[in-house]
Amino acid sequence: MQQPNRPGLPHEYLSGGYFNADGYLKSELLVDHAREIARLIGRDPGGIKNAQLRRFYDHVRAADMRMNYDAPFEAVQPSILELSAFVAEAAGKRKVPEGFRHFIDKNLENIWDAKSFRQGFVKHFQAVVGFYSSFYKN
Repeated sequence: MQQPNRPGLPHEYLSGGYFNADGYLKSELLVDHAREIARLIGRDPGGIKNAQLRRFYDHVRAADMRMNYDAPFEAVQPSILELSAFVAEAAGKRKVPEGFRHFIDKNLENIWDAKSFRQGFVKHFQAVVGFYSSFYKN
């Protein structure tokens, strides 16, 4: 069951998941929402360092790469879901803003299969990282 939007996330964020009615990735996840998320996690005092953001993204990419080597989604899913605990720990230590925690948790709620992970979340997270890196040089 999907949770209501978390504070700071764009209105209607991920309502209906990553894909439009035709099964294609919603364009706003690569542009408008990705830009808004990047600004959300960057404007928090203390924010998140580019290196820290990249480490979380690298964790996601490592799971994606395992699937390139024929690991089924079910075998990789625990690595994907443990991201929530890693981000929660970092948020508890004030190394990442709560907005980033909300972003990760909302996305994990929307990953049900290989397509939603690889063609949805991975591409969306990549866009967020790209915008963040262009806005914040830390």
